[in-house]
Amino acid sequence: MKHILLVLLFFLCLSCSHRPVQKVDTVAYRGWENCLKLSNSVVSIIVNPTYGGQILYFGLDSRGDNILWSDSVINGWTVEDYIRTRRSPDAGRFDIGNERKTENIHDSIWAGPYQTFIEEGKLSLVSHPSKAMGIQVERIYSLEENQPVLHVKQRMSNISNTVVEYCFWTRTLLPAGGVYYCKAIPDSQYPLGFSEISLSADTLIPSHHLQERVHVENDYFTAFPGGDEQKKYGINTTNGIYFYQFNDYLYIKQNKYIPHGKYDNNLQVCFPNMIYFNDNFLEMEPNSPMVRLKPGETDEYEEIWTLRELNPIGDNTY
Repeated sequence: MKHILLVLLFFLCLSCSHRPVQKVDTVAYRGWENCLKLSNSVVSIIVNPTYGGQILYFGLDSRGDNILWSDSVINGWTVEDYIRTRRSPDAGRFDIGNERKTENIHDSIWAGPYQTFIEEGKLSLVSHPSKAMGIQVERIYSLEENQPVLHVKQRMSNISNTVVEYCFWTRTLLPAGGVYYCKAIPDSQYPLGFSEISLSADTLIPSHHLQERVHVENDYFTAFPGGDEQKKYGINTTNGIYFYQFNDYLYIKQNKYIPHGKYDNNLQVCFPNMIYFNDNFLEMEPNSPMVRLKPGETDEYEEIWTLRELNPIGDNTY
């Protein structure tokens, strides 16, 4: 019954009219002076142009608390601090993969400053051109009118003189202690629809049995982030929708699954969806297929975030 309600919620979200919000304010937040706050009558986000262009805050206006996990150590940091420490941006961060291909060359896009543009209620952030990667990245943030729904459109442009191949890789951090779930489609290679990924090497740990914090039933993968061990999993999610229930919030992330896409976010670890968790946070890591761009070409990728407040126990509706 619960899953049926969530499916209905999914289609409800898709039916929302997508008209951009009009209110954009400059605010100081967590030691950064020039953050940008987008809000409508229901939900707000705070975006940080100084340190990677990530979303620092995503919360309902009626509640005023942040669903995203924050690392107070990096408050006020710049890309120079990241280069010195290799301590990454937090909360709603965005990256380009695959991981091993870009980990030593993505500094300016991952943690650098972004130019900002505001037009018709949409906020656009543009990275500096990355000579190391041969690309420039743009993100366009917009909120639906009177709905707790955020659209994040990303563009990747080849500014080099050679062909480049990368994927879009979003890495959203949420506080541990909730419940994560998504579809997990079994096949001959992954009988349970998922596999554990080694943290010390780019290899899979065959998952032929369920584990303490992971469960699969009726093709749904469920994880309970927390505990003493760090874990990373790849999941065969083919409907492009991912859920995290934390206290009385339901956070939903949606993207488009490409059936014949080349998913390769970790050198032959080929899943369209990954998660990582430790005792502090869950990292939701859906990614796009690898995108091959000739000089001057551009590709787009979009995610939709929704934040719902669950009704009190005893009320079976959302």
